[in-house]
Amino acid sequence: MISPQMGQAAFRLGMFITLVAGVLALVTDAGTPEKSVSILMFGVGIAFLALVAYLARRKL
Repeated sequence: MISPQMGQAAFRLGMFITLVAGVLALVTDAGTPEKSVSILMFGVGIAFLALVAYLARRKL
């Protein structure tokens, strides 16, 4: 279990990473390294948000 303040900060960081990567994935040209990195970071952001949600909801 994590504290509410830490959970909120982690959630905001995860949302920032996910939103920025999602916008960049939509804007960049296909076949470029930037597109690949943006899609990878979008997946990392989603995984991080899922981990934060799991840690915030789990019971000890």
